[in-house]
Amino acid sequence: MNSKIKEYFENKENRIKCGITGGTIALAVVIFTVMVFMEKNETPNNPTETVSQTESDTQTEEAAGYSFNAGDLYDMRLDAQTIEDYYMKSCGDQFNLYTIDEDGVLWGSGHNEYAQIGLGYADEEFHEKKSKIAEHVVHVDYSQKDFVVYLTEEGKLYGLGNDSTYMLLQHTEMPVEDLAYPTKRYVTSPALLLEDVSYARCGRDDVVALKKDGTVWTWGMIWNYQSTGYCITMPQQILTDVKMITGGWFNHAALKEDGTLWTWGYNFSGNCGTDKATMIETPVQVAEDVQRVWTGLLNYSAKEDDITDMEEFGNDYVDNTIIEKTDGTFYACGMGVGDKSVVLPQYYEVSELDTVCSSEFLLLDWDEEMLNRKQREYIERKESQSEEAVLARKNEALLEEIDKNYDMEKLKRKVPRFSEDDKINEAYYNAIKTLDTTGFLPDGRYCFYIEQDGRTDVERFQEQRAQHYSPERVAVADVDGDGTAELLFFIEGTCVRDSAEYVYRYSEEKNAFELEFEYSAGCNYYQNGVIKAKPLYSGFIYQDDFWPYSVFQYDENKNEFVLTASVEEIPKVPENPDNFPEEYDKDGDGKVYIISQGESVKYLDEQEYLAWKKQIFWMPEMKIDWCELGSNKELLEEIDKNYDMEKLKRKVPRFSEDDKINEAYYNAIKTLDTTGFLPDGRYCFGHQKSNVDVERFREDMERAYCPNKVAVADVDGDGTVELLIFTVGFYMADITEYVYRYSEEKNGFELEFAYAGGCDYYEHGVIKASPLHSMYSDYQDGFWPYSVYQYDENKKEFVEKVSVDQITNVPINSDVFPEEYDKDGDGKVYIVDQGESVKYLDEQEYLEWKKQIFWMPEMKIESCELGEILK
Repeated sequence: MNSKIKEYFENKENRIKCGITGGTIALAVVIFTVMVFMEKNETPNNPTETVSQTESDTQTEEAAGYSFNAGDLYDMRLDAQTIEDYYMKSCGDQFNLYTIDEDGVLWGSGHNEYAQIGLGYADEEFHEKKSKIAEHVVHVDYSQKDFVVYLTEEGKLYGLGNDSTYMLLQHTEMPVEDLAYPTKRYVTSPALLLEDVSYARCGRDDVVALKKDGTVWTWGMIWNYQSTGYCITMPQQILTDVKMITGGWFNHAALKEDGTLWTWGYNFSGNCGTDKATMIETPVQVAEDVQRVWTGLLNYSAKEDDITDMEEFGNDYVDNTIIEKTDGTFYACGMGVGDKSVVLPQYYEVSELDTVCSSEFLLLDWDEEMLNRKQREYIERKESQSEEAVLARKNEALLEEIDKNYDMEKLKRKVPRFSEDDKINEAYYNAIKTLDTTGFLPDGRYCFYIEQDGRTDVERFQEQRAQHYSPERVAVADVDGDGTAELLFFIEGTCVRDSAEYVYRYSEEKNAFELEFEYSAGCNYYQNGVIKAKPLYSGFIYQDDFWPYSVFQYDENKNEFVLTASVEEIPKVPENPDNFPEEYDKDGDGKVYIISQGESVKYLDEQEYLAWKKQIFWMPEMKIDWCELGSNKELLEEIDKNYDMEKLKRKVPRFSEDDKINEAYYNAIKTLDTTGFLPDGRYCFGHQKSNVDVERFREDMERAYCPNKVAVADVDGDGTVELLIFTVGFYMADITEYVYRYSEEKNGFELEFAYAGGCDYYEHGVIKASPLHSMYSDYQDGFWPYSVYQYDENKKEFVEKVSVDQITNVPINSDVFPEEYDKDGDGKVYIVDQGESVKYLDEQEYLEWKKQIFWMPEMKIESCELGEILK
């Protein structure tokens, strides 16, 4: 298509406007052409309408044929043999896209001014999301005049969308005169157009269908958008013995069984292969020995599967007909073909065109090998530019970088040796390396949850790994009891689905590892080849720390662990009044165990269950020595070796007279001092726990305003001291104070209080906690807002009791200042928020209230800075 025309049509408004341009010509001209609109005889030759050709200079066609740009080729179907081979599974442009999925469902997306995408209504929105139109669809074609036709498995042809010029046959009562001023008419639900159809194509304003008996039928309108054209209001048979039809913007072609080619329509540039007239109503024979034909686009499907990826204007060759003859040669007619310069009449709003055209089919320098090569090149180029290909290249580059820098010797020092056989060990280390660098397990599965986009590349693995709860772990142990070791993996990701344990055996035949067992993380391994596997969650309530589990036993014949029993407990609680099996609770302790072993189910009392359990787990549980991947194990070992615990003990105050408690105390401080982790497992600075290692902690400490501090004091007033930790990092969120109490039961420290800000501690178990910043800045007399926390003995933690703020009578508060509470007129009122009640206090009232809250002296906390305790 000429570039001026193509540029003009790329505007949606112009496409719609051009559809009515001919109608805006004087009504007298339309009436004059009514005789043409009647379904009559073939239009006689009209010299005034014949395409004008003026030979500028005589040139002889080269034997090799004329050069003609084939454009992007990706779906020419040069190997098609039957009409079904030409079925179109997708079609469209940047305005509308239609696709048929593998299940035969037709989907539409894009503009919906004429209800053309199957929503059942018209609107002015652009719909990126595909909507379902129909099922059992085998073929679809789309007109850029906002209507679509599709063919079902039963041979029924349906249409949807614009029906302004009879193309969908639902407004045939519309007077022909109305075409002068077209009214917006459309079909909101699929309308049956014709039956016993084998193929169909759209023109711009018409439809052509090939029936199973070889007859060709057409209806709708073909015109030149000026004043001439013809219209068929009901399906009309125009040809017989046809095996192939095409659809273009302006003209159509039909290929008969005998190889003759017939064309009709708007012959603007000789694109019908004849110079008889510019408007051909009745098909005329224009070529022989033809095996394939294209009018318009050389491809049969859309370039993209998603309308948001569609960029280019639809048909590339609206002014050409291209044929392949039975001897494999290609010919073309129409605009841009040959070397004869012609002047074409005014075309829509584009001025007269001076270009080359041919109404005769001229030989091209094409052949099937060249076209197939161009098609392969385009497909390869397109695939190389796809998001998947770009990601694959990026992934490959990352893998090369990782492989170049991966320290295999360090891995061999870190994890235990698997075998005395170097060949087996090589497979073993490579399997661990693959998991450690890509996230893929030995059997090819991905270790983390695969997200909706399906990505499992190295970059995604690194992102997920940065968020997981703990590093991947490996171990070597003979857990199936066959006398040879297995490779165990423990994965704990960012969600329940990521947490799992795997057991792999080595296969000499494949020189690789094969899966024996997998289960959600939480397994106990026993020396008799039994695994006790616990689920991560359950929907029931249990007693005595019971948790449901399954029993897996290694099966030598299957070379895998198989489920042999599952165990549940049902307690006698209010939630189970109707389900509790009272008759099996022989000792009346309100517990019954349910043992499911295949088809049999046993209900056991406590003693019966313990006896059954002893028979299953009759050998000791194995101790699995897990080794963390991607961790700082070696660095931690180095730190541990060089840490001067005696210096720490001299530096910080003793916590208790009990050596056992003191050991837990010193170890908690050492952990904070070397790794940044607090006694309850949280990291002391503003990072997710999963993003942290020893090197990161060292980097954070270098940027911190001051070292972390510890203190010992009885701040909750319960008579025993607590461990206080003060962290001051690089960000405000890092400035936090913590209070931990010692738990004899856990021989560890549990959190009582944490606050990001500055705290004052009082002897009666009260903390005054001041935030680091406030949304107000107009305080007087050095006041700063604060909250009051009181120790709760039942909850064993500090709970917030009240928050205090001050509002001053300054211009910015003129509308909100509570004047009535400012009794002394000093322009200050205190707001005391005690949860359900809020008090507004004058200066004296506030001081009296404050005296009641802080009635015991403030404590003097002696803190000690950590750091510099390495030898």
